[in-house]
Amino acid sequence: MQFIEHLTRVQYIGIVLFFIGYFIRLWVRKNRFERRSSAGLQGFDSFSDSFIIPRLEGLARFAGNIIRFYGLYLVIIDWFNGIPMR
Repeated sequence: MQFIEHLTRVQYIGIVLFFIGYFIRLWVRKNRFERRSSAGLQGFDSFSDSFIIPRLEGLARFAGNIIRFYGLYLVIIDWFNGIPMR
């Protein structure tokens, strides 16, 4: 519990952003898994759905990665700023 007491606000925000990005990626994977048939192919209702949905999911995955890495960046930078200089 002492670790949690020493976190700064920037580190809290970084951790929250990291998990938001992680859950975005998890949500996209879950949707792709639920669309798969027993043969392993993704099923779409129409051609336009098969064209648009993967691209939107790709954008969501990209945004999730950016959010995750930015959160990790905030935590690491704030941690390095807290190390006393010699």
